[in-house]
Amino acid sequence: VHQSSGFAGEEFCTIEEFHNCLKLLQSVGNGESDLALPVNEDELENACIDLKDGVICLDLHIQKCFSPEMQQVYTNVATDAKQFVRDLCNNFTVQR
Repeated sequence: VHQSSGFAGEEFCTIEEFHNCLKLLQSVGNGESDLALPVNEDELENACIDLKDGVICLDLHIQKCFSPEMQQVYTNVATDAKQFVRDLCNNFTVQR
């Protein structure tokens, strides 16, 4: 059995684990359906931790659990959202 990044194959490829990744992204909206953008630097730092963790979690899940075709679909759909997270949390280009 091949293991990487601390995840053990089948155990990670469940709908529950996928939802756990999504919950990290939803925590930015405090569990609400609307996105609650941070209003100060501390809130932004905390939100970015969850956003980055959520993106990493989803990327690992997709890489381990999806077929190559579905990985490509995910890449096409998620590229802009991932760029937004990078801009918001690393480059600070959308903060102003």
